[in-house]
Amino acid sequence: RLALEGLLDQLQGKVSIVTNAPATAAPDPAAPLLSKTTVFEGAYAYLRVGRLDAGLAEQMKATFKEINATNKLNGLVLDLRFVGGKDYTAAMAVADSFLAAEKALLSVGEITLRSTAKEDAIRLPVAVLVNQKTSGAAEALAAVLRRSNVALIIGVRTAGDVVLYREFPLNSGQQLRIASSSVRYA
Repeated sequence: RLALEGLLDQLQGKVSIVTNAPATAAPDPAAPLLSKTTVFEGAYAYLRVGRLDAGLAEQMKATFKEINATNKLNGLVLDLRFVGGKDYTAAMAVADSFLAAEKALLSVGEITLRSTAKEDAIRLPVAVLVNQKTSGAAEALAAVLRRSNVALIIGVRTAGDVVLYREFPLNSGQQLRIASSSVRYA
């Protein structure tokens, strides 16, 4: 028990005890990928992400295409406030929508996620909204868009939870959650 307490103390933020009752609510799998879309002044699209999961990139591209068909868009706001997620592949698929050239985006453990070369990349000024509850894959998405010179990040410091975890069962029925793989920006 003392060794476990010492481990938790020394590796704060990278190790935690997970009880049978989750401390935070898991994202609702029935929640929409895009929870809100609006056009301001006929020229600025606002896309509020409800959940970062597989299919978000396709839905976002389809929504953008539909909005852009009836408006002369000058910019896009991508709202990632209160969004988390652990699907880094889905996050990089969204980032890929904004990049025309192939390039390495993110290394997750031993895997490097890359963008693909394409003619139909979204080429508008982008602002990404973040807050203290933006975590995991959503943080990685915001960072990759910023590092790729695609987006301006607006908001406060994010949660700092861009890691992959591995869980180990304890005799008490709890789980020891340890950050096992780092996520690096390419």
